[in-house]
Amino acid sequence: MRSAEWPRPGWHLPALGGLVVLLAAGDVWLGLLIDERHRGFLASDVGLGVCFAIPGLVAMWLRPHTATGGWMLILGLTILVETPYGFVYPPDLPGAPLIAVVGEPTYWFQFAIAGRLLLGYPSGRLPGLRERRLVRLGYGLAATGSAAALLAFARGGPTGRAYVTVTVVLMVAWILLAVPAATLVVGRLVRARPRRRRVEAFPVATAALAIGVFAVAFGVFVTYGYATDEVTTAVLYAVMAWTIVAAIPLAYFVGLLRERLALAAVGHLVRRLEHVGAQRVEAALGEALRDPALRVAFPTDGGLLDVTGQRIRVADGLAQTPLGEPPVAVLVHDPCLTEEPLLPAAANAARLALDNARLYAEVQAQLIEIRASRQRLVAAVDRQRRRLERDLHDGAQQRLLGIGYILAVLRSGLSRPADRELVAEIDARLRRTIAELRGVAQLLRPPVLTDQGLGPGLAWLARRAPMSVGVDVRLTERPDPVVELTAYHVVQEALRSIAERDPGAEVSVHATRQAGQLLVEVSAPGGRPALTAAAADVALCDQVGAVGGRLVVTARPDRQLLRAELPCGS
Repeated sequence: MRSAEWPRPGWHLPALGGLVVLLAAGDVWLGLLIDERHRGFLASDVGLGVCFAIPGLVAMWLRPHTATGGWMLILGLTILVETPYGFVYPPDLPGAPLIAVVGEPTYWFQFAIAGRLLLGYPSGRLPGLRERRLVRLGYGLAATGSAAALLAFARGGPTGRAYVTVTVVLMVAWILLAVPAATLVVGRLVRARPRRRRVEAFPVATAALAIGVFAVAFGVFVTYGYATDEVTTAVLYAVMAWTIVAAIPLAYFVGLLRERLALAAVGHLVRRLEHVGAQRVEAALGEALRDPALRVAFPTDGGLLDVTGQRIRVADGLAQTPLGEPPVAVLVHDPCLTEEPLLPAAANAARLALDNARLYAEVQAQLIEIRASRQRLVAAVDRQRRRLERDLHDGAQQRLLGIGYILAVLRSGLSRPADRELVAEIDARLRRTIAELRGVAQLLRPPVLTDQGLGPGLAWLARRAPMSVGVDVRLTERPDPVVELTAYHVVQEALRSIAERDPGAEVSVHATRQAGQLLVEVSAPGGRPALTAAAADVALCDQVGAVGGRLVVTARPDRQLLRAELPCGS
């Protein structure tokens, strides 16, 4: 539902301002003529109406897109019209019936209007069905109650039993309405998101205080009698009314001051964005708008991307504000920002930075897709390698072993030495072929690595190496099979390179998990760049990069270290 919008500033504002001045001047003139109370009460009554009407006009001028200013003006005008009804004057004063006829309904309606303001603050829009029903109930109570009070007033005057009874019943009814009103106001703050909670903490606290003072004041009237002590009545009414002033106009202008300070922060944001990278635009906007949950998203054919290029899903209860046409970016934020001019100001200030961030996000998304495709390719190759190793082991190797068994049977049945020697030569070649086939299968993926894991696999490599190799593997669980095979190949290539250049070296291999990564280190004596050569192997670098890892070589005169950092998927 769209928020109510008051007419934009125009000729009507000066006219309404003139009406406020006219009513206030009329109240002062009439009060000086007939009011028998202390002049301070007159100043309080007139000042109360002015303190709602003038801020209402200012709010209509500054924020015409909200209805709060209009409702403050209506409340101020209602109070100014009702003010003479609170005067103390002789009962036989000419015009007294007219003052009662006008003052009685405006007296009760001002509470309904004030409740409407409190429940709709700060946008002027009633947020839910319960608030709308409560406001309708308040207007209905004001209308029927004022009609009943006027009838009772006409019969017995302000001190008559009927009028006092009607007034007491009305006050009890308003006290009962104050309870759900306070519950709704406080409940809205409790359910609000963090930013709205910070913005509305002060006005909600003052609103709850105003409702509480209202209920206490009416409770005093009901308990100790109404209209029997004019001074007490006037004091209680003044306290109640000025608390509402603190709850609405004062809180409203505190909010405007906060908004102006936030707009000043937008200027700082412009200067700051000149030195902020694309990935920091979101955080800078969140700080300027005072919404830590703010997200910057970029629309693509495949959905929304964040500043890192990742797909995002907008959580329920958050608002989306597209920037530009077609939208360059979409701000996902607290819904209360939609009602403030701060959002478009900050968005315009960050437009260039958002363009850069969008390009950055698109590049990151492409990189993510490239990494994902490389990982899918590596996984597919690993599956093919596993299948080939299984086929070699279960297919060709088994058939060759069967042929060897047949040759053994054949040789035992031959009588000529030459024939037996020929079969023996064939059997020897067959065994060498089986051994080479097993070696190929071991190179593809050693069964010990598949069956037992990285630790036994590296230990098996160390036993087959021509130099002394110490292995220290500290893993509590197995990594992803592709990552595990990549780590195995890193060590395998490092040992092969060391064996070619320094076969008498003492080598140590370490593997551990740290900060979500599998760290594999191969250490060898310095002097010969064996590990540098291993790290320069293009196929090995591609395999490590395909899983999102990297190779780092540290060379010192006495020692060289090859370090593989692999994402520890498991």
